[in-house]
Amino acid sequence: MFPLMLDLAQVSVLLAGADEKLLRRLKNLDASGAQRLKVFTEQADPELRALAGPRLTLHLPTGEDFTGVSLLLVAGLARPKAASIAELARKRHILVNVEDDKIHCDFYYPSVLRRGDLVVAVSTGGKSPTLARVVRERIEDVFGKAWAGYTHEIAQKRLAWRAEGRKPEEVESLSRSYIEAQGWLKEPA
Repeated sequence: MFPLMLDLAQVSVLLAGADEKLLRRLKNLDASGAQRLKVFTEQADPELRALAGPRLTLHLPTGEDFTGVSLLLVAGLARPKAASIAELARKRHILVNVEDDKIHCDFYYPSVLRRGDLVVAVSTGGKSPTLARVVRERIEDVFGKAWAGYTHEIAQKRLAWRAEGRKPEEVESLSRSYIEAQGWLKEPA
């Protein structure tokens, strides 16, 4: 496995699926900053219609729908439909993830903890999403909500040190010292 963070403001994503699984993926993509997103489903309840808005198409994707797409996510579809859509995308060299179907995945969706710009992702390479979720829940205890502010704080310090002309090694050393001095990673008593 090769861990990678994608800037979804730069990547064109096609989301296809049904039911609450599709809605959950859509919410996650929106929270991740997806800007170029198309949503395909055969049926949409009012909540999905409202959330997807003009990005919604009421049919499953066909060949032409993949034009310009870099990433396909499929959730909530029966395996035969999901596999067919995955193959259409792969023929166009699009990376594919079909939820709960390791055979049709080029990448796996991690369990994610967000604290502002701090993003911690946990994955088992598709072997046990439950284990990934349990580990992420444990990490939530260590990285509480205050970390959103810490990320902003250290970013401002880093910008100031770089503006002073500090070399990258100095900025890293100053950052480490600052984090330690703030006690952000001290073990709980």
